[in-house]
This record gives sequence, C-alpha cells and structure tokens, in this order.
Amino acid sequence: MNQILQYLAFSNYRKYLRPAVDGRMGLMTHVAEITWSDGIQRESYVKFYGEQKRRALLNEAIGYLLISGLGLPQPEFAGFLEFKISEKLTPEIWEKVSDVDRYRGVTYAWVCTNTNGINRRIELDNAQSPEIESYLTAHIVEALKSWEKLPNLIMCDDWLANNDRNLGNLLELPNRTFTLIDHGGILYGDNWSPWDIMRNATISGDLQKMYMNLFKQKFEGLFWKENLLAELKSAKKEHESAFELVKGEIYQLIVDFLGEEKINTGLPPNPIQNVSNILQDFLASNAVQVSSIEAKCDLWLSATPCNVAK
Repeated sequence: MNQILQYLAFSNYRKYLRPAVDGRMGLMTHVAEITWSDGIQRESYVKFYGEQKRRALLNEAIGYLLISGLGLPQPEFAGFLEFKISEKLTPEIWEKVSDVDRYRGVTYAWVCTNTNGINRRIELDNAQSPEIESYLTAHIVEALKSWEKLPNLIMCDDWLANNDRNLGNLLELPNRTFTLIDHGGILYGDNWSPWDIMRNATISGDLQKMYMNLFKQKFEGLFWKENLLAELKSAKKEHESAFELVKGEIYQLIVDFLGEEKINTGLPPNPIQNVSNILQDFLASNAVQVSSIEAKCDLWLSATPCNVAK
C-alpha cells in the first residue's frame, strides 16, 4: 500500500507568503511555500490546531484519506508538517499547544497544496449590493445543480458525519466543478467525543439540506424518488472499495492519535472500550451501510433548505 499522507520536516517550510482569507477553525492559518516529497515547492495552506482541538488534526487526515479513496477532487498533496514554535516568535500558537509541544519546541500543522479554488462564501459576504448577491447565489445554485459529483458529495459528507460543509470549504473550480477542503469539523465536530461517534446520528447541516433539495430538481415524474435514491445508492456503493484502499493508513493514524484512550460505555459484555476501536468500527460500518439512505433522504428533503448566502 502506498502511503498517501506526507510527513514533512520543518526544513520543508520555505517561507511565509500571506495570511489565509478564510479558515475559521484553524489557528494561525496561512499560505506558505512548502517543499513536498517530490522536491517541488508549492504554494500551500498551513493550519494549526490547539491542544483543545487535537481531534481536528486527526479529522483533517481522515477526511483527506477517505476523499482520496473516493477519487473526489481535493488538494493534490496533504499531510503533517513539524513546525518549530517559541513563546517569542509564535505566541499565538505557543499559548494554545500542550506542555509537551512547548518542551519540545515543535508542534504539528496540517498542510495541503493550494487548489486555487474560488471561495464563494467570501464573495457573498463582500457583495456590494443585493443585485450582486442575487447574481452570485443564482450562479452557485446552477453550478451545484449541474455538477455530476453532487450525489457523491451528499453521500461522502454523510459518511464523514460532516455538518461543517459550507461554501468556504467547497471551493469552485473552472467550468462549474468543485473541490473539497478543510475536514477539521467532520465526525460531528472538531472536538468530538466517543459518545458522538457511538450515537451515529444523521447529520443535517445547512448546506446538506440545500444541495439535497437542488439534487431533487434533477428528477421528475412518477418515479422521481426511486430514481433519486438509485443515484444516491450508486454513489454509496463506492464507499466500501474506497475504504479498503485507505483503511490501513487510517487505522494506524487513529491508533497514533488516540493511543490507549478508553471509555466506560456501561454496555456488556465489555463496557471498557478503546476509543480508537470505536472510531475504526464507525468508519468501517458506515462504509457499507445503505439501508438507512431512504430515511436520511426524507429528513434532508423535509428540512427547509438554507439560504445559500448565509
């Protein structure tokens, strides 16, 4: 199995370029010039998460690997960067990391190459008039409706338990296609608990409702729902083989991040469970779960779709 994620030394960080215009969850998110494993320097995003959001760093990796297995568009390269920190030079990071990181003088950042996609959320936030906002909204709606990967996106975010999908992490590319970035908020949030994972609740984020209702418009006639479900189930069937492609790397990452963390579930016959096993089982079982798609579809379609401009 070829390793997908890259592990880069601080020497691969060439120079700071500019602050990121978005990236609400990350700490000191910025654009830098990074030398990747092939020796080529690329403009890349660098994002830090504090000790209280360490799970978000794991989320980034899991999301990238699963999306890689599915073959959906996302940054060409991604991985972890060991980044030197100090109280004087990087105070914003220093205040948020663990005592171990401070002692070592390094922490880990999530890095990915720049897709050069268009952040429509920023464009909408900065719209100078209602007419411009209306024009941008209509454009986004039509682009999403015509994107052939829309059912794959719906099923992918469901698998990832991603309630954080928004127009800031679904970037538009030329000819009305999109690329997926920023996975820190998957798995029910950037600081999920094992109970969140075990509940396995159906996600129903604002954009999830919107693009499900847009997808519905593709179908008409007496059998519209049957045809809609058939496309979603077809997209879902890709998950099992996609998971097999990346399962080994994901499982090792989960163990590396969560170690021997345990939880008392109170459930016989083995109430004490490793959190790593709970997460691994969640990803594996949801990769093959197709029986609940119709109920989820009913939920998403019954919800009032959000205003895309929000």
